[in-house]
Amino acid sequence: MVLLANMTPDSLIRLSLSNSLGLPNQDYFDFSSSAEIELTENGKLISDYHFDESTYETPQYIFNQKPCLGCAYTIKIKDDDFETIEAQTNIPNKDFTWSAEIISQDSFNFRDQFEEIKIFEFESMISSPLFEEDEASFFHLKIWKESMRQIYNGYTVEQQRYLEELDFEVVENIQNLNLFHESGVLFNGKDLKGLTNGLRINFDLHYYLEDELKTPIFIELRVVNEDYFRFHKSLAEQEREDLNSQILSNQDIPIYNNIKNGLGNFSGYLTSPKEVIWY
Repeated sequence: MVLLANMTPDSLIRLSLSNSLGLPNQDYFDFSSSAEIELTENGKLISDYHFDESTYETPQYIFNQKPCLGCAYTIKIKDDDFETIEAQTNIPNKDFTWSAEIISQDSFNFRDQFEEIKIFEFESMISSPLFEEDEASFFHLKIWKESMRQIYNGYTVEQQRYLEELDFEVVENIQNLNLFHESGVLFNGKDLKGLTNGLRINFDLHYYLEDELKTPIFIELRVVNEDYFRFHKSLAEQEREDLNSQILSNQDIPIYNNIKNGLGNFSGYLTSPKEVIWY
């Protein structure tokens, strides 16, 4: 049985449960909808949950409670067709302060065969006291832009906003900072030892001149626990080597697993996205 749950205090506790052979292709997923779940927070049972297969692409069990800062969690899941699985993890308890700013930007126009595009090039600085003071901290950095898409509803067309991940480049020549996963980068405090001015990154934004809307940019820095970091780091290492990143794959780089009698990841993180004003 495969359990996937990355918990954060900003959201209700959610988890997916399947007997899947892999992560990337949901065609192989067979989700469990009748499992018995015992989830405890600092030893206290959280019993209010339901199975929801309508809200997300991946059906999930949703608990009517948000995890708390620094709390410890244990989970035990019973399903008639599988051996009982167990796991434990915690939510980081950190003084999570950080900043993000654009330190330089440039732009130029480009015309493809359809329309004119303006391309912005940015250099940004990410800073946090945790970078210098805590070598035991783990991080996941991402960048998003707000985009628009058309949703067809019968004879009408609606404009819907959504967040789209942006690729970026780390300027500093630090070996471990090339572990990109989910359009983000994973690193820990040890990777940043001696880096006193912050972490510099470069990224681009394509802006269609006919579109009058400015595009908000959000930089998200997550402080993650070790279970989160080791799991996503192992996926990133397989992706970097162009290996099959399926969770049950038997590769030279195994996927980190903290589920007893099962597979997957049960972990926690803190997040605080910041909108970067660039126009």
